[in-house]
Amino acid sequence: MAAFLLSLQSFGQEVDCEKLYNEAKEKFEKNFGDASDVDYSGLGKTILENLNMSKFTEKNLVLYVSNIIEYCPSGIPKNPCRIFKDTAYRFNEERLWTSDQILTLREKTKKNIIPVNNQNFFTEQDRFYSQFKIKNFKKGIQKMSWQINDGSELTQRGRSYYYFPYKNHVKELILMKISTHNIFLDTDTMQTIVYHPNSKEIYVNFIFENDPAKNYVQTCRYIDDQWKLTDSENGNYNSN
Repeated sequence: MAAFLLSLQSFGQEVDCEKLYNEAKEKFEKNFGDASDVDYSGLGKTILENLNMSKFTEKNLVLYVSNIIEYCPSGIPKNPCRIFKDTAYRFNEERLWTSDQILTLREKTKKNIIPVNNQNFFTEQDRFYSQFKIKNFKKGIQKMSWQINDGSELTQRGRSYYYFPYKNHVKELILMKISTHNIFLDTDTMQTIVYHPNSKEIYVNFIFENDPAKNYVQTCRYIDDQWKLTDSENGNYNSN
């Protein structure tokens, strides 16, 4: 919509602000007008109960607990129109990966869970762990590994991080990073992207950065006052 407005402005054409406002309002009412009648409290549990466990094959799991932030470029002209305020509840990654959900995932997958936020591991300075009532996390070390010209490997000690160990992980957990992305030896790296097109329908893309062949999508719908898994298939949901 922003690109549409800018294209009109660049050619000196008049923008029908009222029309755009009414279209946004109608779309909102169509998709989220009944959101107050939907109970989202059990949705996260439904998603976790229906995880495809065959996808989790490595010893550890790096988990994005929020979606990657996209920054808006500067210098965009101010929108001259009144904007319709979308007040709909949006189920998103932060609401999926609550403290309880993360610990449930650890027990369900039987993996060490290493949370990541916007590509950065958490340290003791981060406020992330304040949401956990008990000190059930431990310190690990992230290392970098590169191939050099003679075919040998160069390893560099990296920053420390905190993670949630499965049972009593005695040894210090060392993750060997082998890519510019968060890809490590013996570790799945999973990002979830939630699409919420209307009040009673949710799509969750499970993206495995270390092995895209594992990617799959869950479809959940609100039926008879309950969230139910209605489909789970390989690949990704495309919102376009």
